[in-house]
Amino acid sequence: MKKNIYSGTKVSVRFLDVFIIVGLFAIATAIIYLSVTGGFDISFDSLGGSEVAPQRLRYGETIEEPTPPTREGYVFLGWYEDKNFTKEVDFSSAVATSSRTVYACWEEIE
Repeated sequence: MKKNIYSGTKVSVRFLDVFIIVGLFAIATAIIYLSVTGGFDISFDSLGGSEVAPQRLRYGETIEEPTPPTREGYVFLGWYEDKNFTKEVDFSSAVATSSRTVYACWEEIE
């Protein structure tokens, strides 16, 4: 006589159907939530210049170079990844991998 390995398991098909439907709903809800709120904020600190709007991007999307800010008595030199202006942002290859701020570099007009 064969022993039925499922004889002690009493899970109804209706329970499994509900479990699967609830699981799919949870996954769909998570995807919608992450689509709406997910992404990274790229902020542009003009350091005294005109305001530059931030960009909200998803992972891997290209950061678009904004219109240069203006500042009376100064010439805009470019966007840098740090306030010490050691690494200029290369917008031809800059992609969003995290939220961050880039900084405007200025030279005073003499």
